[in-house]
This record gives sequence, structure tokens and C-alpha cells, in this order.
Amino acid sequence: MKSATDVAGRLTTDFSAGSFYVANTTYSSANYKITVKAVVRGSDSSKSLVAARVQDSNNMYAVQYFDQFVGGAQIHKKVSGAWTSLGSSFSAPVAGDNVTLIVNGTNIIVEYNGIQKQSVTDGSISSAGMAGLGAGEIVGLGGSDLTVQEFDNFIVEII
Repeated sequence: MKSATDVAGRLTTDFSAGSFYVANTTYSSANYKITVKAVVRGSDSSKSLVAARVQDSNNMYAVQYFDQFVGGAQIHKKVSGAWTSLGSSFSAPVAGDNVTLIVNGTNIIVEYNGIQKQSVTDGSISSAGMAGLGAGEIVGLGGSDLTVQEFDNFIVEII
């Protein structure tokens, strides 16, 4: 299990108005889950991101969420520098929710407080890579408010 004390260094990339951090370890298994508490949620343009199987700044899976309305969250993959949305959008978490991103084989699952919100299948990235957390404009869909995101309890568990 890795905790927030393992977070180190900003992943350099072309993110226009955001910050993205990764744990400074590659996991022993590509099957793991990342849980983070969304302590404070912001305005319409405040975006947050939880990422798994981060190989580098151009290859990863992520769930990005913003704005507390239906369709405010989406699973994405970034392969060779290009973002692609996976599955349909779903409701964003509210302040205080525990957001979990699970990567298990080709299954990518998002849960809030242990309740599944979305599940997709994709086999583009199979290596363990790193886990990450970001805020602001990262996926390239607009919005750049970095003034209100607050997270707690960044935990990675091998499954």
C-alpha cells in the first residue's frame, strides 16, 4: 500500500493549466486500485483527475471529474499522447466522496464510496506503471480553476 507520503515530483507534460503528480514507484502488479477523498469540490471549471498505469506523460488511464452534475465525470486513456474517452460520462462525486479508480486486467472501474459508477474494458496499457493525481486542465476539455481542489488519503492497493 502506498500513501500520500510517497508522492514525489511533477510529471512534465503539455498540460496547459494544471498540475499532475505521480507516486515515485512502479507497482509490482498492473492490477491495483487508487482511492482518494475529494475533500473540497470547486466550481464548474474545477477539474480533478485520478490516474493509473501511468507509464509517462503520454500513456495512462484516468478518471477526470468536475462540476457536480450528471455527466461531470469520464474515464479516459492517453496513448502515444492522444486522449480518448472510454464509455459514457457519469455523475461527478460530491465533496467528501471517496473516489476509487480500479485497473484489473482490461477492466477499468470507477467507484464512489464503494458503489460502482462506471466500468469499461480496454487493453491498450497493460504495464503497472505509476499512480497519479492531478488538478486543473489536464485532459484538454477546457476549465482551469486551480483554486479550490483539495484531496486527502491518496491510497494505492494491489488487488
